[in-house]
Amino acid sequence: MDRRSQSYQRPVRGSTPSVAMLSETRRQSRHARRRKQRTTRAVSTVVLVVAVIAAIVGGYAYYQSLPINIIVNGVEQTLPAGTTIGDIVDQGLVQVRQKGDLLAVDGSLIEQGKGESYTVTINGELSQANNVRLGNNDTVVFIDALDVEEDSEIVETAIPFSFEKQGAGALACITQVGLDGVSRDKVGKVSGKRSSEIEEPVNAIVTYYNPQPTEKVMALTFDDGPGPSTQQILDNLDAVGAKATFFCLGTNADAVPEMVNEMVVRGHQVASHSYWHNNLTSISEAEVLSEWQKSEEAILTASGVKTTVGRAPYGRFGLREWQASKDALSLLVGWNIDSHDWNASDAQEIADEMLNEASPGKIALLHDGGANRSKTAESLQIFLPKLVEQGYRFVTIDELYEMCPPPQ
Repeated sequence: MDRRSQSYQRPVRGSTPSVAMLSETRRQSRHARRRKQRTTRAVSTVVLVVAVIAAIVGGYAYYQSLPINIIVNGVEQTLPAGTTIGDIVDQGLVQVRQKGDLLAVDGSLIEQGKGESYTVTINGELSQANNVRLGNNDTVVFIDALDVEEDSEIVETAIPFSFEKQGAGALACITQVGLDGVSRDKVGKVSGKRSSEIEEPVNAIVTYYNPQPTEKVMALTFDDGPGPSTQQILDNLDAVGAKATFFCLGTNADAVPEMVNEMVVRGHQVASHSYWHNNLTSISEAEVLSEWQKSEEAILTASGVKTTVGRAPYGRFGLREWQASKDALSLLVGWNIDSHDWNASDAQEIADEMLNEASPGKIALLHDGGANRSKTAESLQIFLPKLVEQGYRFVTIDELYEMCPPPQ
């Protein structure tokens, strides 16, 4: 049997220990010392860790107990550590309206404290809770609570815009588009009270003016056709290369559509002179609109040309008629030379009137329908060559408008 496995026997008093016994004793002593050293090191490590943790916790607790410096609504304040948003409000450290009220539609009070709550931002970010703890150097902004208006029903009523006139002259167009206003009536669902607000309309502005071209141009215009003399008038215009504008009656355009188309083929402008030649100021607004629409439809059917350029019968046209015309009229054309061909004794009298009144930018009134206009056709052969010799060029209304837009 191995001696190391045998149990140690204490030597008998007075006997001498053997070498083996002494060796075993020393071995056991070394093991005991090592165990003690390991235990001592473990205890030291635990003590050190505990000390470090205690230092950290103590330091943190000390730091947390320090007062904090914050800015509240622009005012720097020193407050105890752990101060929350709610603490600032509860302690009256800031003046803020905490709850808004419920108001009627007319602004009167229905019930206090039924509005919105105050809001607060911390360093620019919205905070949703009162128990948020503030930190050092935080910037806090309190915003007063807002009132709330009761729910309501809204009834809107349009306020039509009107037309305003500015300037004077032979051409007129809308230089400012009108916009309807609106009246809004609110009826509170809680209070039953009413309030109104009005958005004022923006009136349309019609600008009248006389073209002022920089070159010698005139516009010849013919009303009431097409008629029996229209063909001769077209030929006489072609003879000098003159262009004109024909204000056709819708009834005549329906009767002789081929002549309206001939005007366009020869390079002239066709426009509306109403359908029946009624005095537009003496009929209803609906009838005014119908006069333009039916005439323009007849011209479109006859020539393929869509026009919203018009001349009122007898030149009678006011702001009421502008309003009634709506989108059927974009440019109203008058005149600043009256040839008096409707009551002249002969062609020479018409020609003399035209020659005496001619000047750049003028719009001349003549006729190719409504009666026998042979004198008008003949007068063209007299005054047109003379005006051409003077350097005049004859353009359509559209061309004159492009050269001389309305003043702003």
